[in-house]
Amino acid sequence: MSLALTPNEAAFTVGRDVDAVQRAVDSGVVEKRTRTIQGRERRVFGRTELRFFKVVAGVEDALTKKGRRTLYEAILRPRGHKVVVGPFEVDIADVDRQIEDRLADLQRIRGIATADPEGTVVLRGTSIPVHVVAALAEAGGADAALRAYPALSKSDVETAVQYATVYPKKGRPYPKKSLKEMLGELALPDDVFGESDDEVGPRVVHL
Repeated sequence: MSLALTPNEAAFTVGRDVDAVQRAVDSGVVEKRTRTIQGRERRVFGRTELRFFKVVAGVEDALTKKGRRTLYEAILRPRGHKVVVGPFEVDIADVDRQIEDRLADLQRIRGIATADPEGTVVLRGTSIPVHVVAALAEAGGADAALRAYPALSKSDVETAVQYATVYPKKGRPYPKKSLKEMLGELALPDDVFGESDDEVGPRVVHL
């Protein structure tokens, strides 16, 4: 079955920014391909596009738009395991090996998550939301996520961040601080409330 990766999946596979992947299509260098997914037409990328992004990495700025398009068309119709454009020659077999390695990583990332009965994406075998872990790590590094969820390993956190990058949370993003941290920041010093009373009852605030 032919590959049909989303823009985020393609960007991860070739190690590029998703905006760069999208621009290649919008500029007409790469052909626009779509597929109907869950009733909606979505942009997808196949092996030819992945090959192009891997080949052009590092030399893209040195090529004109026409040059990039010529290279893309050559990759569409390779001669055996080689792509030749003037003095430019590429070993497609080596490029494919690199792509397969990244596709294996993508499959591993997909496998760490599952949906709970309420539809929340959680780390497999736990009730910990993947996107919460990623948000905490993005704001305070892996240590912040590990403080909130000590049962996780650093590898779990790193994979959660990768998952959230490739498969962003739909709708409103999660806070980038744990509830414990937010409550701690809301704690006010005693002198804000005045002197404490020993007797039971509501605290008196002296203004």
